[in-house]
Amino acid sequence: MNVTVADSSHVARAVEHALTYALLVARRAPVGSGLLKVTVYRFWMQPWWTTTCDIVLDVHVLTRTGQVKWEHKLESHVSKFEGWFTVEAFERVATLGLDELVAKATEVFGSMEFGAAIAAER
Repeated sequence: MNVTVADSSHVARAVEHALTYALLVARRAPVGSGLLKVTVYRFWMQPWWTTTCDIVLDVHVLTRTGQVKWEHKLESHVSKFEGWFTVEAFERVATLGLDELVAKATEVFGSMEFGAAIAAER
């Protein structure tokens, strides 16, 4: 079963919200600074008895001239037994995936390497 998201802006907003929260928890600059470029390579929900959510992002810190100064791949892979193919079940698994993404992003955004990359561009 393939599901196509009719409006991918919903995925973009969910990822932006998750990363903004991770930046705030890590005490870093907000996403809106223009220095952070994120490419969503995968946001995939696989329905089955055990529903899975896979999220793969490439995160780049850019210089003011647009050159890549720092990059990192963030991944979240979760699964949960749901047993039913309902909107609520998909939402629960997607939320687990985004929560794991926030935890990993917070750790990465709190690193000295990330801090050095964004400090030089402020």
